[in-house]
Amino acid sequence: MNTAIETTTKASKQKSKINKEFDNAHEAYRFIKNHPEFNYFEKFLLGKRVERQRKIHVKESGGQLYHDRNGYWHVVYPEHNPCIQENFHFIYVKVDKYGKVNKNSEKNLFTECWLEIGQIKWELHHESHTGPEIKTLYHDYEIDTGGATFEEALIRMANKIARKYGLDQVKD
Repeated sequence: MNTAIETTTKASKQKSKINKEFDNAHEAYRFIKNHPEFNYFEKFLLGKRVERQRKIHVKESGGQLYHDRNGYWHVVYPEHNPCIQENFHFIYVKVDKYGKVNKNSEKNLFTECWLEIGQIKWELHHESHTGPEIKTLYHDYEIDTGGATFEEALIRMANKIARKYGLDQVKD
């Protein structure tokens, strides 16, 4: 199930230059929301044993059954889930004239909005690799950004994502 996204992601990582710069917050938000690098498939753990009737119900409701390597059954729904709705963080901070938080708080005269986002992936639990796969939230520090306003920071983040991962989009 994840191979389609992984293939798209690998292809988009190979893009080195973009010929588009985002210049408005709405366009930037929709780009981030629909970028395959920041979308994932939702999975729900069903357990080690699943009754036949439950399997039929899952298929009829549009889900796909997935059996992980440790013998746990999951149901996977093919809709894309945007990471921006679950793994996106922002904070307003006071910074100095260089955009850094200075230890001397009297030099922190400017307010900035800082943003960070990351991917969401399904992985086996801990280092023992036993138990069911769990949802893991990552932080992609290379695209952290900030700006004088939330909108400015969001536009900068979209441009960083485009430069790093390309302009691919999933369909709404």
